[in-house]
Amino acid sequence: MRIDLARTEPDVNMERFYHVELTDGLFDVAGVERVWGRRGTRGRHRVDWYTSRIEAVSAMSALVTEKKARGYVEIGSTNDQTLPTHRQREVPSQA
Repeated sequence: MRIDLARTEPDVNMERFYHVELTDGLFDVAGVERVWGRRGTRGRHRVDWYTSRIEAVSAMSALVTEKKARGYVEIGSTNDQTLPTHRQREVPSQA
């Protein structure tokens, strides 16, 4: 699950993004990965790990609620349950 947020205030030259994504790790842990910064930059990156997926979903929900209270608006989300549970490196074909 991924949620994309943005906050734009032209009067003060503010244009920010905030991406938050639920991710699974090894050994039955779940994480909340977030990337934030000014649009047009790579931004900053942080992952917080939780002992259960329920805790991670709760933390993710709290982050999104906090950001919306500060003026961010949701610009997109992905709730695809068919995504892999961990990131896999693509192996180039040797054709």
